Amino acid sequence: MRKNQMNKKLVSASVLATALIALPLLTMAGFNPGDPPAANEAITIIGLIDLVIEFIWPVVVIIVILLFTFAAFQFSALHFMQRAPHLF
Repeated sequence: MRKNQMNKKLVSASVLATALIALPLLTMAGFNPGDPPAANEAITIIGLIDLVIEFIWPVVVIIVILLFTFAAFQFSALHFMQRAPHLF
């Protein structure tokens, strides 16, 4: 009797997982991305520099935020270690 109940749970979980995997695929079925963009054949030095800076600055901002966060944790840990040295 218990084995049958376990099979029902397994089947219902499998059906639910399959439905959750299939839903995004069903929503993408009617997606039309439109025409491809026109290629820009004339790339200048200024345009190339602009593309490089446009790509790099978000990466630099993320690195700066992470480093400031890391420094804040180090500062807090140092302050805590000085106030409670018996814990370390």
